Amino acid sequence: MTSPADRLRKLIRRGGMTVPSCYDALGFRMIHQAGFPAAFLSGFSVSAAKLGVPDAGLLSYGEMAAQARDVAASAPMPLLVDADTGFGNAQNVQRTVRGLASAGAACLMLEDQESPKRDFGAPGRVVSREDALRRVKAAVQAREAGADILIIGRTDARNAAGPDSGLDEALWRAKAFADLGADILFVTGPHDRRELKRIAASTKLPLMIQVDEPGRPAWKPSDVHKMGFTIALYGVTLVFAAAGAIRDAIKDMKAGRSVPKERVVSWSEMSEIVGVPAYLKVDRDLKR
Repeated sequence: MTSPADRLRKLIRRGGMTVPSCYDALGFRMIHQAGFPAAFLSGFSVSAAKLGVPDAGLLSYGEMAAQARDVAASAPMPLLVDADTGFGNAQNVQRTVRGLASAGAACLMLEDQESPKRDFGAPGRVVSREDALRRVKAAVQAREAGADILIIGRTDARNAAGPDSGLDEALWRAKAFADLGADILFVTGPHDRRELKRIAASTKLPLMIQVDEPGRPAWKPSDVHKMGFTIALYGVTLVFAAAGAIRDAIKDMKAGRSVPKERVVSWSEMSEIVGVPAYLKVDRDLKR
């Protein structure tokens, strides 16, 4: 049986993946049932849904690893996991790599923001080049020591506050991540198609791009695939959609109304989503 990482490597070789983000096992199962090849466990989304707090370094390694384990076990599909800044120093980064691989993740994303981060609308600061490279190097060493997991090297330098910012700096960092052994590169926040083309032309490694980034252009997955980006990531769409649906349902209940049928799944649909038929089959088989 192939590992989650091997299944993801095979998908990457095919190219042109559209990957939604989830925050729990229910969303992961629904993404899988819809026919997507993989899903991403978003730190922003887990922070919002699990803790009700912004993505500002408040979610711990243990909480994210436990969430990854539950989500990865809920459907036979590769899970990419947001590993934030690695949750500490180089030893913490290596623990994160080993732990997420053990949890069943196919891939993790490591970023170069300062900790605590500010990934909630305002530009954060990135760490120095040396510190950014140290994180990726530590992750690669843990992978080479036996953690079967892919590594996404992410840089937020394009729109960072402070001197270490701009597209040239972001491309320098992405190249350095590649030279250290990152498997996939993610340069966040390109402003226009010209910048997308520069990013695509800068490397032969697989690239990820977020196609629903708040405050930036909304790219079409088909367009970015044609430009050379392997993974088109819907990074926050589902948690925003879920919040909108919850808000509207609460308004109905507050007004003393039933939530309209067209806005909720039926009992039979929910039963299929969570696997009631398979559960009942096991129960019947054991009674024979």
